[in-house]
Amino acid sequence: MLEISIHHLQYRYPNQSQNLFTDISFSINAQSKIGLLGNNGCGKSTLFALLRGKILPNAGQIIGTMPQIAYLPQEISLQTEQSVADYLWQSRPELANLQRQIIELEAGPAMADTSVYDDFLIAGGYEFAAKIAKNWLKFGFTQAELSRSIKELSGGEQTKVALCALLLTEPALLLLDEPSNHLDGPSLIWLEHYLLNLTIPYGKPPLK
Repeated sequence: MLEISIHHLQYRYPNQSQNLFTDISFSINAQSKIGLLGNNGCGKSTLFALLRGKILPNAGQIIGTMPQIAYLPQEISLQTEQSVADYLWQSRPELANLQRQIIELEAGPAMADTSVYDDFLIAGGYEFAAKIAKNWLKFGFTQAELSRSIKELSGGEQTKVALCALLLTEPALLLLDEPSNHLDGPSLIWLEHYLLNLTIPYGKPPLK
């Protein structure tokens, strides 16, 4: 069960004389949906970095076992020639590797070693393929669009792809840093409804 407590957190950048924030306390549990509001520069992204363990506080404590965290940064720029499908498969690198071996096998000699099919089955590859297809449709895309190049997508579309990839990792905690960046009006409405109805398997161990 996810439960994290933040007690009297304080942080100051090394080159600053004043604290960015002081005495912050709150908790995150399995049912939490928290909106973090504040002016630019007030420390929202820094607080995310503290929660992710990327930096350490000057004072205070973060108590609780840190779960598998998925983080969506402010700026999404996926400059890759990969297809959407290949990018989403990278959410599970071990399965992506097996899938690549299968593709190479099917293009090679007929008498090649076929044990990779069993490895793919045992590792849950077929279930993950179905999960990609199901999640992708939830984001308002079609199956045919899985073959599109990431680099060709708009900023809003790349945000959706990045979020879809994060959710495929089945995180216990999802941190979104200004997820509305680059989204148009309809996409903003979509994101609001999506997050309101989002259920994450909190506390569920990550897939192996």
